[in-house]
Amino acid sequence: MKTNHKYTKKMLCDWLSDLTNRHPRQTLFLLDLLEGDFHKLVQLEMRLKNCFCHYCPGDMGEVEKVLSMEPRTDLLTINLYK
Repeated sequence: MKTNHKYTKKMLCDWLSDLTNRHPRQTLFLLDLLEGDFHKLVQLEMRLKNCFCHYCPGDMGEVEKVLSMEPRTDLLTINLYK
């Protein structure tokens, strides 16, 4: 799901920020870094939390490293279709 509408983008970022305990501006930064791909952002957040990474990737190289990591747990699951 790619989103470019400013209002929808903010609502999605606020919702995800609440779930992940990340600052909304960091979440928005990551969404922009991922070119508006909200599904990939959700995957990234789940991988960060389930691999016990506590930082915000700063570029696509770091994002790809995180996405290639093997999760050590499945504590965080996000269902977009509830």
